Amino acid sequence: MTTDSEKKTFLAKNQPPAIELDKTICIEWFRLGSFIALASLFVAAKIFSSKFVFYPDEDLGIGSRSLLSSLTDKVTSFLPEGEESGRFLSSLRGAVASATATGEEGRNLGDTGSFVLFGQEHPYINMRETVIFKTFGLPHTCSYIDFNPAKEIGAILLPLFSFPMTVFLILAHYRNQLVYVNDPQNEEAKSLYKFSRFATYFSVIVIQLTHLWFVNDPQESYPKAVGFVGHYIPYALFQTALVVIAMMQVKYDIVTKSIPYGVSKGMARFYVVYLGILTF
Repeated sequence: MTTDSEKKTFLAKNQPPAIELDKTICIEWFRLGSFIALASLFVAAKIFSSKFVFYPDEDLGIGSRSLLSSLTDKVTSFLPEGEESGRFLSSLRGAVASATATGEEGRNLGDTGSFVLFGQEHPYINMRETVIFKTFGLPHTCSYIDFNPAKEIGAILLPLFSFPMTVFLILAHYRNQLVYVNDPQNEEAKSLYKFSRFATYFSVIVIQLTHLWFVNDPQESYPKAVGFVGHYIPYALFQTALVVIAMMQVKYDIVTKSIPYGVSKGMARFYVVYLGILTF
């Protein structure tokens, strides 16, 4: 039988040539695109839920002001003070108020005074009465994608996150394997490859099941849904997968000495620990 020391000596003397690729692509673009899509999902869900789902609540930052009014305030904040500016501002705000009122009249149906979309009058829910708010005592990320039409928008945008992220994870695993094959004596590269085998399978499965987050309504009980637990487990696993992906990426950056912005190894590891604590 060959001992481990003999194997290492043999490999050291007979080191195979490094594997080089003639053509490569930057797989980080897939990860960047997926996170942009994820951010777009939450932004769109927040806009739709604030406008069409929840009743206005100033304490929670949920208002019914039109987008046009908000933009007007933003523009006028840059104008200088003075009599001429004052007259201009009054005229501008009057025009906006008139346009907003006209839009509201066009949206009203009969005597209900509510906007109807997908057969439902909007807004129709008090944020403080939701299961998520009663559980945590504050608006959670989930709150803004739990109800239609925000849920519908979120479900449409979700594949724009899950597909590129899955492609990234598969390619990143082979990249990690390549790092280990090119330097089998490097213990950090070996650790990276072993961790990648677990992280890739786990993360791909979880990312592909993230849609269960939308399927299980926290407000409903069986048989319509499985309540808060069935809703929160996919979300918690999704958050866990993001931490695992961050751990794998930091390990890769450490092995390849490619940590950006001159950040030290210790600081990079602290970032992962902090991210994990923040998540859980």
